[in-house]
Amino acid sequence: MNLFEGHPEFTPDLINRARRIAKTHGYRILKPHGRMSLYEWGLGAFRLIDAEGNIAAGDRHQLTPRDVARHFGEIL
Repeated sequence: MNLFEGHPEFTPDLINRARRIAKTHGYRILKPHGRMSLYEWGLGAFRLIDAEGNIAAGDRHQLTPRDVARHFGEIL
């Protein structure tokens, strides 16, 4: 279920580009999962996780794909 379907900030193209940007810097982006996922989906979409599994940014899943790119100094 995608609550952001049709939202211009959450197109599959932007999400994939943000994933690639994060991956080139050694990070990955995660969407909410588990029992709190419906609540956290209302707050945003992604968080950045480093190689060790620590949260680098977006501790409450508040990052959009553009925020992920901006975190690394890039523009989508």
